[in-house]
Amino acid sequence: YDPGQLSSTWSHVDQHDQELHLHRFLGNVVLIYIDYEEAPGLGHISPQVQEAYETYRDQGFVVLNFLTHGFFVFNGQTFIFEPPNAQRHTDTHGLTFPVFEHGTPQPISTNYYYVPFSPHWTILDRHLRIRTPSMSSHTEWPLVLADIETYLAEAGPEIDWPMPD
Repeated sequence: YDPGQLSSTWSHVDQHDQELHLHRFLGNVVLIYIDYEEAPGLGHISPQVQEAYETYRDQGFVVLNFLTHGFFVFNGQTFIFEPPNAQRHTDTHGLTFPVFEHGTPQPISTNYYYVPFSPHWTILDRHLRIRTPSMSSHTEWPLVLADIETYLAEAGPEIDWPMPD
């Protein structure tokens, strides 16, 4: 994830079983948002991301949310993380942007509370160049949002091929 580098092409299946290809979003500002699924009422950042999505989507803002872990339980000594569930996460937080299950399909156990990249933000500009890599903190959301607003103000790519009538 080097700033200025074009993002590689990839596709993934979202919570509606739709395969989405990254290059479909050429001309948009894309927030790749990696986080874990969390129960309602615990201060999750997803509702704030949803609010920004609703505010800026008509200007070409796209959010792609990848879940690394599901809900967790603590049995006194060990945290046990369920596999992520994109539809449950969508319903819990009222999300309208694509959500992907990108974690392990098996429960994970650990003796300490650690969720890597929670959240992790990467912003791609309208050319799908990596502009803001590796920001990872809930407290950085205002900085992420300011960068999104900056990149939305930039011009998108010109398309050189003829469009169908």
